Amino acid sequence: GEDDDKVFTGRITLTKTNENGSEKLANAGFEVTTGNPEEVVYFIKNGAGDYTHIETEDLPQGVKEQLDKATEDKKTSLEDLQVTDGKVIFVSQVFTKDDGTVIVRGLNVGTYNFTEKTAPKGYSVNENAAKATLEITTEGENSNGEVVDGVTIAKEILEAATSMTNTKLSALPSTGGIGTTIF
Repeated sequence: GEDDDKVFTGRITLTKTNENGSEKLANAGFEVTTGNPEEVVYFIKNGAGDYTHIETEDLPQGVKEQLDKATEDKKTSLEDLQVTDGKVIFVSQVFTKDDGTVIVRGLNVGTYNFTEKTAPKGYSVNENAAKATLEITTEGENSNGEVVDGVTIAKEILEAATSMTNTKLSALPSTGGIGTTIF
């Protein structure tokens, strides 16, 4: 009923680090869910650590079933969790790049849960999901602290950030001489 509509799109950046935050962790895989009941969010892979949301009904024939099966079977290699249709790569998990970050774009308003499914080499899977919320505020204070009356504003331009840490796996000490090591 208005002359113009404002359309917003959301972006979430997740940063993966070791438990004391001193090291950024690459190749951590996350399943992203939203809603109640939770529903898996699917993505198109743009490049390392960069993904764009795709609606379930927009997935090509058979792609959703292949991605669901890979997730259901709890496969952990990137190849098993992606489907290629021509030059487009569809994924059900998003992976951090070398700097420990993953960016997901094209999201709607709502709360998103990042559940780790694939831990970086030498680390255990973090069982606690990271959450990020994208929201639009009206009539109030915007992210810059300015008061806006009667105008819909995007809170932080619908950007959100979250993080997760991992615990390093314990290594058993090497015992015995060279003879037991070879054995």
